[in-house]
Amino acid sequence: KEEIRAEAQAAKHAAAREDVAPPKPAPAKARKLSYKDQRELESLPPQIEKLEQQQAKLSTAMSDPDFFKADFAEVQRLTDELAAVDASLEAVFARWAELEGATK
Repeated sequence: KEEIRAEAQAAKHAAAREDVAPPKPAPAKARKLSYKDQRELESLPPQIEKLEQQQAKLSTAMSDPDFFKADFAEVQRLTDELAAVDASLEAVFARWAELEGATK
């Protein structure tokens, strides 16, 4: 039963990620980035790398055949953590695209 619940919860999280609205289009006019925006743009690649490493670590743990045999609370915690990392990664990519688009 716990395996079925965990799989259903994972499917629910996957469906929720697909319902995320697309990012707003960047303004058509190119502009020079402010100092703050330039620093933010420079900080995004390390953030993306860190989030992708967390995502890979969690995905690897969840792909273990014995993963869903573990305590349900632990499975739920890791599933929620993966969903949060995925959402953060999408937000960082959207912000990166927005800042990159502002410079072109």
